[in-house]
Amino acid sequence: MSYVMMYDEAATYLHYCDEGIRNLLTFRNLNNHLLHTVLVRIFIEFFGNHPFVIRIPSLLFGLSNIILVYYISRLFFNKFTSVISILLYSSFPILIHFESIARGYSPKITFSLLLFLSCYKYLNMPSKKNMLIVAIVSSLGFLTIFSFILPFFGTLLWVVIQTNNNKILKSKIIVGFIIPTIIYTAIFSLFLYIPSIILSMDFFVYLFNATTTGAKSYGNFPGDVPVIIKGIFNSFFFNNIFIGIFIVCGSAYLSIKKNEIAFLVLSHLITAVALIIIFKALFPARSFIFLVPFILILTSKVIDLFFSKFQNHINLTAPLMQLVFYLIISKNNYLELYHKNSSDLLGVVKYMNEIPIKFKVYLLDAAGFYMTFKYYHKLNNLPVIEHISYEEIEENQKHMYLITYNRSSKSFIGFSKVFTNNSFSIYKSMSHFN
Repeated sequence: MSYVMMYDEAATYLHYCDEGIRNLLTFRNLNNHLLHTVLVRIFIEFFGNHPFVIRIPSLLFGLSNIILVYYISRLFFNKFTSVISILLYSSFPILIHFESIARGYSPKITFSLLLFLSCYKYLNMPSKKNMLIVAIVSSLGFLTIFSFILPFFGTLLWVVIQTNNNKILKSKIIVGFIIPTIIYTAIFSLFLYIPSIILSMDFFVYLFNATTTGAKSYGNFPGDVPVIIKGIFNSFFFNNIFIGIFIVCGSAYLSIKKNEIAFLVLSHLITAVALIIIFKALFPARSFIFLVPFILILTSKVIDLFFSKFQNHINLTAPLMQLVFYLIISKNNYLELYHKNSSDLLGVVKYMNEIPIKFKVYLLDAAGFYMTFKYYHKLNNLPVIEHISYEEIEENQKHMYLITYNRSSKSFIGFSKVFTNNSFSIYKSMSHFN
Protein backbone atom coordinates (compact mmCIF):
# COMPACT_ATOMS: atom_id res chain seq x y z
CA MET A 1 0.00 0.00 0.00
CA SER A 2 2.97 2.32 0.57
CA TYR A 3 4.61 1.74 -2.82
CA VAL A 4 4.86 4.48 -5.45
CA MET A 5 1.77 4.75 -7.67
CA MET A 6 2.10 2.73 -10.87
CA TYR A 7 1.39 4.00 -14.38
CA ASP A 8 -2.04 2.35 -14.74
CA GLU A 9 -3.09 3.39 -11.23
CA ALA A 10 -2.16 6.99 -11.96
CA ALA A 11 -3.87 6.84 -15.37
CA THR A 12 -7.07 5.54 -13.73
CA TYR A 13 -7.05 8.46 -11.32
CA LEU A 14 -6.17 11.15 -13.88
CA HIS A 15 -8.39 9.97 -16.73
CA TYR A 16 -11.47 8.85 -14.82
CA CYS A 17 -11.51 9.61 -11.08
CA ASP A 18 -10.25 13.19 -11.11
CA GLU A 19 -12.81 14.50 -13.59
CA GLY A 20 -16.59 14.78 -13.72
CA ILE A 21 -19.19 12.02 -13.92
CA ARG A 22 -18.91 11.91 -17.71
CA ASN A 23 -15.20 11.06 -17.60
CA LEU A 24 -15.78 8.60 -14.78
CA LEU A 25 -18.21 6.52 -16.80
CA THR A 26 -16.75 7.13 -20.27
CA PHE A 27 -15.35 4.03 -21.91
CA ARG A 28 -12.31 4.76 -24.09
CA ASN A 29 -10.47 1.47 -23.76
CA LEU A 30 -10.28 -1.67 -21.65
CA ASN A 31 -8.15 0.15 -19.08
CA ASN A 32 -11.17 1.54 -17.22
CA HIS A 33 -12.14 -1.18 -14.72
CA LEU A 34 -15.47 0.53 -14.28
CA LEU A 35 -16.90 -0.90 -11.05
CA HIS A 36 -13.58 -0.48 -9.27
CA THR A 37 -13.14 3.03 -10.71
CA VAL A 38 -16.54 4.13 -9.35
CA LEU A 39 -15.66 2.78 -5.89
CA VAL A 40 -12.32 4.61 -5.97
CA ARG A 41 -14.12 7.85 -6.85
CA ILE A 42 -16.45 7.40 -3.87
CA PHE A 43 -13.51 6.93 -1.50
CA ILE A 44 -11.76 9.98 -2.98
CA GLU A 45 -14.85 12.12 -2.37
CA PHE A 46 -14.90 11.20 1.33
CA PHE A 47 -11.23 10.67 2.22
CA GLY A 48 -9.08 12.52 -0.34
CA ASN A 49 -6.73 11.43 -3.11
CA HIS A 50 -3.79 10.01 -1.17
CA PRO A 51 -2.38 6.77 -2.71
CA PHE A 52 -3.45 4.77 0.37
CA VAL A 53 -7.07 5.97 0.00
CA ILE A 54 -7.15 5.21 -3.72
CA ARG A 55 -6.01 1.64 -3.00
CA ILE A 56 -8.51 0.91 -0.20
CA PRO A 57 -11.28 -0.57 -2.45
CA SER A 58 -8.83 -3.10 -3.87
CA LEU A 59 -7.60 -3.94 -0.36
CA LEU A 60 -11.16 -4.51 0.90
CA PHE A 61 -11.88 -6.90 -1.95
CA GLY A 62 -8.60 -8.66 -1.12
CA LEU A 63 -9.63 -9.14 2.51
CA SER A 64 -12.98 -10.56 1.41
CA ASN A 65 -11.13 -12.95 -0.90
CA ILE A 66 -9.33 -14.47 2.10
CA ILE A 67 -12.72 -15.29 3.63
CA LEU A 68 -14.00 -16.75 0.35
CA VAL A 69 -10.87 -18.88 -0.11
CA TYR A 70 -11.31 -20.31 3.39
CA TYR A 71 -15.00 -21.01 2.72
CA ILE A 72 -14.29 -22.81 -0.57
CA SER A 73 -11.46 -24.82 1.00
CA ARG A 74 -13.71 -25.83 3.91
CA LEU A 75 -16.42 -26.83 1.44
CA PHE A 76 -14.19 -29.48 -0.13
CA PHE A 77 -11.45 -30.20 2.42
CA ASN A 78 -10.75 -30.25 6.17
CA LYS A 79 -9.89 -27.36 8.49
CA PHE A 80 -6.13 -27.95 8.22
CA THR A 81 -6.22 -27.54 4.43
CA SER A 82 -8.44 -24.46 4.77
CA VAL A 83 -6.09 -22.73 7.20
CA ILE A 84 -3.08 -23.54 4.99
CA SER A 85 -4.95 -22.14 1.98
CA ILE A 86 -5.54 -18.72 3.57
CA LEU A 87 -1.99 -18.78 4.94
CA LEU A 88 -0.65 -19.20 1.41
CA TYR A 89 -3.17 -16.78 -0.06
CA SER A 90 -2.32 -13.94 2.33
CA SER A 91 1.43 -14.52 1.84
CA PHE A 92 1.64 -15.00 -1.93
CA PRO A 93 3.58 -12.11 -3.56
CA ILE A 94 1.51 -11.77 -6.74
CA LEU A 95 -1.70 -11.55 -4.69
CA ILE A 96 -0.21 -9.08 -2.21
CA HIS A 97 0.69 -6.90 -5.18
CA PHE A 98 -2.53 -7.05 -7.22
CA GLU A 99 -4.79 -6.76 -4.18
CA SER A 100 -3.06 -3.63 -2.95
CA ILE A 101 -2.93 -1.55 -6.14
CA ALA A 102 -5.72 0.66 -7.43
CA ARG A 103 -6.85 -1.58 -10.27
CA GLY A 104 -9.72 -4.01 -10.86
CA TYR A 105 -7.86 -7.29 -10.43
CA SER A 106 -8.78 -7.80 -6.77
CA PRO A 107 -12.56 -7.54 -7.45
CA LYS A 108 -12.04 -9.76 -10.49
CA ILE A 109 -10.78 -12.48 -8.12
CA THR A 110 -13.73 -11.83 -5.79
CA PHE A 111 -16.34 -12.29 -8.51
CA SER A 112 -14.50 -15.34 -9.89
CA LEU A 113 -14.70 -16.99 -6.45
CA LEU A 114 -18.35 -15.98 -6.05
CA LEU A 115 -19.12 -17.28 -9.55
CA PHE A 116 -17.69 -20.67 -8.65
CA LEU A 117 -19.66 -20.77 -5.39
CA SER A 118 -22.92 -19.76 -7.09
CA CYS A 119 -22.45 -22.39 -9.81
CA TYR A 120 -21.66 -25.01 -7.17
CA LYS A 121 -24.84 -24.04 -5.33
CA TYR A 122 -26.86 -24.33 -8.55
CA LEU A 123 -25.52 -27.84 -9.19
CA ASN A 124 -26.65 -28.88 -5.71
CA MET A 125 -29.94 -26.95 -5.75
CA PRO A 126 -31.01 -26.19 -9.34
CA SER A 127 -33.48 -23.31 -9.49
CA LYS A 128 -34.11 -20.18 -11.53
CA LYS A 129 -33.22 -18.07 -8.50
CA ASN A 130 -29.77 -19.66 -8.22
CA MET A 131 -29.27 -19.32 -11.97
CA LEU A 132 -30.06 -15.59 -11.75
CA ILE A 133 -27.54 -15.25 -8.93
CA VAL A 134 -24.90 -16.75 -11.25
CA ALA A 135 -25.84 -14.24 -13.96
CA ILE A 136 -25.79 -11.24 -11.56
CA VAL A 137 -22.36 -12.19 -10.17
CA SER A 138 -21.07 -12.65 -13.72
CA SER A 139 -22.40 -9.28 -14.89
CA LEU A 140 -20.67 -7.57 -11.95
CA GLY A 141 -17.48 -9.34 -13.00
CA PHE A 142 -17.85 -8.01 -16.56
CA LEU A 143 -18.61 -4.54 -15.17
CA THR A 144 -15.28 -4.73 -13.38
CA ILE A 145 -13.14 -5.97 -16.27
CA PHE A 146 -13.80 -7.48 -19.70
CA SER A 147 -11.18 -10.22 -19.23
CA PHE A 148 -13.76 -11.75 -16.88
CA ILE A 149 -14.64 -13.70 -20.02
CA LEU A 150 -11.92 -16.16 -18.92
CA PRO A 151 -13.36 -17.18 -15.51
CA PHE A 152 -16.92 -16.89 -16.84
CA PHE A 153 -16.67 -19.48 -19.61
CA GLY A 154 -14.14 -21.53 -17.66
CA THR A 155 -16.55 -21.96 -14.76
CA LEU A 156 -19.46 -22.78 -17.09
CA LEU A 157 -17.31 -25.45 -18.72
CA TRP A 158 -16.60 -26.88 -15.27
CA VAL A 159 -20.37 -27.11 -14.66
CA VAL A 160 -20.73 -29.17 -17.86
CA ILE A 161 -17.81 -31.42 -16.85
CA GLN A 162 -19.47 -32.07 -13.48
CA THR A 163 -22.29 -33.92 -15.27
CA ASN A 164 -19.68 -36.61 -16.06
CA ASN A 165 -20.80 -39.06 -18.72
CA ASN A 166 -24.54 -38.60 -18.26
CA LYS A 167 -25.51 -37.29 -21.73
CA ILE A 168 -29.14 -36.63 -20.75
CA LEU A 169 -28.14 -34.59 -17.70
CA LYS A 170 -25.46 -32.81 -19.72
CA SER A 171 -27.94 -31.75 -22.39
CA LYS A 172 -30.34 -30.50 -19.70
CA ILE A 173 -27.54 -28.46 -18.09
CA ILE A 174 -26.58 -26.91 -21.42
CA VAL A 175 -30.17 -26.07 -22.44
CA GLY A 176 -31.55 -25.29 -18.99
CA PHE A 177 -28.58 -23.51 -17.41
CA ILE A 178 -25.60 -22.68 -19.64
CA ILE A 179 -27.46 -20.95 -22.49
CA PRO A 180 -29.93 -19.03 -20.23
CA THR A 181 -27.03 -17.96 -17.97
CA ILE A 182 -25.11 -16.54 -20.94
CA ILE A 183 -28.22 -14.69 -22.15
CA TYR A 184 -29.09 -13.28 -18.69
CA THR A 185 -25.47 -12.26 -18.09
CA ALA A 186 -25.40 -10.42 -21.43
CA ILE A 187 -28.66 -8.61 -20.61
CA PHE A 188 -27.59 -7.64 -17.07
CA SER A 189 -24.13 -6.52 -18.25
CA LEU A 190 -25.66 -4.41 -21.01
CA PHE A 191 -28.00 -2.81 -18.47
CA LEU A 192 -25.11 -1.97 -16.12
CA TYR A 193 -23.12 -0.43 -18.98
CA ILE A 194 -26.02 1.77 -20.20
CA PRO A 195 -24.57 5.00 -18.65
CA SER A 196 -21.20 4.31 -20.31
CA ILE A 197 -22.85 3.45 -23.63
CA ILE A 198 -24.79 6.74 -23.58
CA LEU A 199 -21.84 8.90 -22.47
CA SER A 200 -19.19 7.23 -24.63
CA MET A 201 -21.17 7.33 -27.89
CA ASP A 202 -18.59 5.10 -29.61
CA PHE A 203 -18.70 2.48 -26.85
CA PHE A 204 -19.05 -0.52 -29.16
CA VAL A 205 -16.41 0.84 -31.55
CA TYR A 206 -13.93 1.11 -28.66
CA LEU A 207 -14.88 -2.37 -27.48
CA PHE A 208 -14.47 -3.86 -30.95
CA ASN A 209 -11.10 -2.17 -31.48
CA ALA A 210 -9.90 -3.25 -28.06
CA THR A 211 -10.80 -6.90 -28.60
CA THR A 212 -9.48 -7.08 -32.17
CA THR A 213 -6.29 -5.04 -31.89
CA GLY A 214 -5.66 -4.32 -28.20
CA ALA A 215 -4.88 -7.88 -27.15
CA LYS A 216 -2.39 -8.21 -30.01
CA SER A 217 -0.14 -5.71 -28.22
CA TYR A 218 0.84 -8.49 -25.81
CA GLY A 219 2.37 -10.63 -28.55
CA ASN A 220 1.70 -12.36 -31.83
CA PHE A 221 -0.30 -15.57 -32.03
CA PRO A 222 0.94 -18.26 -32.18
CA GLY A 223 4.63 -17.28 -32.24
CA ASP A 224 4.73 -15.61 -28.82
CA VAL A 225 2.72 -18.27 -26.96
CA PRO A 226 5.87 -19.72 -25.28
CA VAL A 227 6.84 -16.22 -24.13
CA ILE A 228 3.40 -15.65 -22.59
CA ILE A 229 3.47 -19.07 -20.85
CA LYS A 230 6.89 -18.28 -19.40
CA GLY A 231 5.62 -14.87 -18.29
CA ILE A 232 2.61 -16.41 -16.53
CA PHE A 233 4.81 -19.00 -14.80
CA ASN A 234 7.29 -16.35 -13.60
CA SER A 235 4.52 -13.99 -12.48
CA PHE A 236 2.59 -16.65 -10.57
CA PHE A 237 5.63 -18.17 -8.87
CA PHE A 238 7.86 -15.03 -8.60
CA ASN A 239 10.61 -16.56 -10.76
CA ASN A 240 10.97 -19.51 -8.35
CA ILE A 241 11.19 -22.65 -10.47
CA PHE A 242 11.10 -25.07 -7.51
CA ILE A 243 7.87 -23.64 -6.07
CA GLY A 244 6.32 -23.54 -9.55
CA ILE A 245 7.14 -27.18 -10.30
CA PHE A 246 5.88 -28.30 -6.87
CA ILE A 247 2.54 -26.51 -7.31
CA VAL A 248 2.04 -27.67 -10.92
CA CYS A 249 2.87 -31.29 -10.07
CA GLY A 250 0.58 -31.21 -7.03
CA SER A 251 -2.29 -29.83 -9.10
CA ALA A 252 -1.70 -32.47 -11.78
CA TYR A 253 -1.76 -35.21 -9.13
CA LEU A 254 -5.11 -34.01 -7.78
CA SER A 255 -6.47 -33.83 -11.33
CA ILE A 256 -5.66 -37.52 -11.72
CA LYS A 257 -7.51 -38.13 -8.45
CA LYS A 258 -10.54 -36.38 -10.02
CA ASN A 259 -10.59 -33.49 -7.55
CA GLU A 260 -13.30 -30.93 -8.33
CA ILE A 261 -11.08 -27.89 -7.80
CA ALA A 262 -8.42 -29.46 -10.03
CA PHE A 263 -11.04 -29.97 -12.74
CA LEU A 264 -12.04 -26.31 -12.33
CA VAL A 265 -8.44 -25.17 -12.98
CA LEU A 266 -8.29 -27.54 -15.95
CA SER A 267 -11.56 -26.07 -17.30
CA HIS A 268 -10.12 -22.57 -17.06
CA LEU A 269 -6.98 -23.60 -18.93
CA ILE A 270 -9.01 -25.26 -21.70
CA THR A 271 -11.18 -22.14 -21.98
CA ALA A 272 -8.13 -19.86 -22.14
CA VAL A 273 -6.63 -21.93 -24.97
CA ALA A 274 -9.95 -21.88 -26.86
CA LEU A 275 -10.36 -18.09 -26.50
CA ILE A 276 -6.78 -17.44 -27.58
CA ILE A 277 -7.35 -19.53 -30.71
CA ILE A 278 -10.72 -17.87 -31.43
CA PHE A 279 -9.44 -14.29 -31.03
CA LYS A 280 -5.95 -15.15 -32.34
CA ALA A 281 -4.61 -12.87 -29.62
CA LEU A 282 -2.74 -13.32 -26.36
CA PHE A 283 -3.78 -12.28 -22.86
CA PRO A 284 -1.26 -10.71 -20.44
CA ALA A 285 -0.23 -12.75 -17.41
CA ARG A 286 -2.30 -10.60 -15.04
CA SER A 287 -5.49 -11.66 -16.85
CA PHE A 288 -5.07 -15.10 -15.25
CA ILE A 289 -4.73 -13.78 -11.68
CA PHE A 290 -8.15 -15.29 -10.85
CA LEU A 291 -6.60 -18.78 -11.14
CA VAL A 292 -4.15 -18.26 -8.28
CA PRO A 293 -6.58 -18.82 -5.34
CA PHE A 294 -7.78 -22.13 -6.81
CA ILE A 295 -4.21 -23.25 -7.44
CA LEU A 296 -3.29 -22.37 -3.86
CA ILE A 297 -6.25 -24.35 -2.52
CA LEU A 298 -4.96 -27.37 -4.44
CA THR A 299 -1.45 -26.73 -3.11
CA SER A 300 -2.85 -26.64 0.43
CA LYS A 301 -4.37 -30.07 -0.11
CA VAL A 302 -1.03 -31.43 -1.30
CA ILE A 303 0.65 -29.99 1.80
CA ASP A 304 -2.06 -31.64 3.89
CA LEU A 305 -1.13 -35.03 2.39
CA PHE A 306 2.46 -34.65 3.62
CA PHE A 307 2.02 -32.75 6.90
CA SER A 308 -1.33 -33.92 8.25
CA LYS A 309 0.33 -34.89 11.54
CA PHE A 310 0.63 -31.17 12.37
CA GLN A 311 -3.13 -30.64 12.24
CA ASN A 312 -3.46 -30.35 16.01
CA HIS A 313 -0.91 -27.53 16.14
CA ILE A 314 -2.08 -25.51 13.13
CA ASN A 315 -3.52 -22.62 15.20
CA LEU A 316 -0.10 -22.10 16.78
CA THR A 317 2.14 -22.77 13.79
CA ALA A 318 0.14 -20.89 11.11
CA PRO A 319 0.95 -17.35 12.39
CA LEU A 320 4.61 -18.28 12.79
CA MET A 321 4.73 -19.71 9.27
CA GLN A 322 3.10 -16.57 7.90
CA LEU A 323 5.70 -14.41 9.66
CA VAL A 324 8.46 -16.53 8.12
CA PHE A 325 6.87 -16.14 4.65
CA TYR A 326 6.75 -12.36 5.03
CA LEU A 327 10.40 -12.27 6.10
CA ILE A 328 11.37 -14.35 3.04
CA ILE A 329 9.35 -12.04 0.76
CA SER A 330 10.99 -8.97 2.28
CA LYS A 331 14.52 -10.40 2.18
CA ASN A 332 14.25 -11.46 -1.46
CA ASN A 333 12.37 -8.33 -2.60
CA TYR A 334 9.75 -10.48 -4.36
CA LEU A 335 7.26 -7.59 -4.56
CA GLU A 336 9.77 -5.62 -6.63
CA LEU A 337 9.16 -8.15 -9.43
CA TYR A 338 5.65 -6.75 -9.85
CA HIS A 339 6.03 -3.15 -8.78
CA LYS A 340 8.26 -1.69 -11.47
CA ASN A 341 8.20 1.96 -10.40
CA SER A 342 11.40 3.03 -8.70
CA SER A 343 11.10 4.28 -5.13
CA ASP A 344 13.63 6.88 -6.31
CA LEU A 345 10.67 8.59 -7.97
CA LEU A 346 9.61 10.20 -4.69
CA GLY A 347 13.07 11.75 -4.46
CA VAL A 348 12.41 13.36 -7.83
CA VAL A 349 9.07 14.66 -6.56
CA LYS A 350 10.86 16.23 -3.59
CA TYR A 351 13.37 17.80 -5.97
CA MET A 352 10.56 19.15 -8.15
CA ASN A 353 9.06 20.88 -5.12
CA GLU A 354 12.13 23.12 -5.08
CA ILE A 355 11.73 24.19 -8.73
CA PRO A 356 10.02 27.57 -9.26
CA ILE A 357 6.43 26.97 -10.28
CA LYS A 358 6.80 29.13 -13.43
CA PHE A 359 9.23 26.65 -15.01
CA LYS A 360 8.40 23.39 -16.76
CA VAL A 361 9.86 19.97 -16.02
CA TYR A 362 10.42 17.63 -18.94
CA LEU A 363 10.62 13.86 -18.73
CA LEU A 364 13.26 12.79 -21.21
CA ASP A 365 12.64 9.32 -22.74
CA ALA A 366 10.89 8.09 -19.58
CA ALA A 367 7.34 7.73 -20.90
CA GLY A 368 6.61 4.78 -18.62
CA PHE A 369 6.67 7.12 -15.62
CA TYR A 370 4.78 10.00 -17.21
CA MET A 371 1.36 9.26 -15.68
CA THR A 372 2.88 8.59 -12.28
CA PHE A 373 4.63 11.96 -12.32
CA LYS A 374 1.41 13.63 -13.47
CA TYR A 375 -0.37 12.10 -10.47
CA TYR A 376 2.21 13.41 -8.00
CA HIS A 377 2.15 16.74 -9.84
CA LYS A 378 -1.58 16.91 -9.08
CA LEU A 379 -1.08 15.79 -5.49
CA ASN A 380 1.75 18.22 -4.66
CA ASN A 381 1.00 21.21 -6.92
CA LEU A 382 4.32 20.75 -8.71
CA PRO A 383 5.55 22.65 -11.78
CA VAL A 384 4.04 21.58 -15.11
CA ILE A 385 5.54 18.28 -16.27
CA GLU A 386 5.57 17.06 -19.87
CA HIS A 387 7.09 14.14 -21.74
CA ILE A 388 9.65 15.11 -24.36
CA SER A 389 12.19 13.47 -26.69
CA TYR A 390 15.67 14.74 -27.56
CA GLU A 391 14.41 15.86 -30.98
CA GLU A 392 11.71 18.05 -29.44
CA ILE A 393 14.05 20.13 -27.28
CA GLU A 394 14.22 23.60 -28.77
CA GLU A 395 17.23 25.88 -28.53
CA ASN A 396 15.15 28.82 -27.32
CA GLN A 397 14.09 26.95 -24.19
CA LYS A 398 16.56 28.60 -21.83
CA HIS A 399 14.91 27.56 -18.58
CA MET A 400 14.15 23.89 -18.48
CA TYR A 401 14.62 20.97 -16.14
CA LEU A 402 15.21 17.56 -17.64
CA ILE A 403 14.71 14.21 -15.91
CA THR A 404 15.39 10.78 -17.36
CA TYR A 405 15.52 7.21 -16.06
CA ASN A 406 18.60 5.00 -15.94
CA ARG A 407 17.32 1.47 -16.53
CA SER A 408 20.55 -0.23 -15.48
CA SER A 409 20.73 1.48 -12.08
CA LYS A 410 16.92 1.76 -11.79
CA SER A 411 17.16 5.36 -10.70
CA PHE A 412 16.34 8.83 -12.05
CA ILE A 413 18.92 11.30 -13.29
CA GLY A 414 18.67 15.09 -13.49
CA PHE A 415 20.12 17.21 -16.29
CA SER A 416 20.76 20.86 -17.00
CA LYS A 417 20.80 22.37 -20.49
CA VAL A 418 23.70 24.55 -21.70
CA PHE A 419 24.02 26.47 -25.00
CA THR A 420 27.27 26.45 -26.98
CA ASN A 421 27.66 28.26 -30.32
CA ASN A 422 23.95 28.29 -31.21
CA SER A 423 23.69 24.60 -30.36
CA PHE A 424 23.10 22.90 -27.06
CA SER A 425 24.55 20.08 -25.04
CA ILE A 426 23.00 18.28 -22.09
CA TYR A 427 25.18 17.87 -19.05
CA LYS A 428 24.45 15.64 -16.10
CA SER A 429 24.02 17.35 -12.75
CA MET A 430 23.15 15.80 -9.38
CA SER A 431 23.11 12.36 -10.98
CA HIS A 432 20.78 10.60 -8.49
CA PHE A 433 17.94 11.81 -6.36
CA ASN A 434 18.10 9.28 -3.53
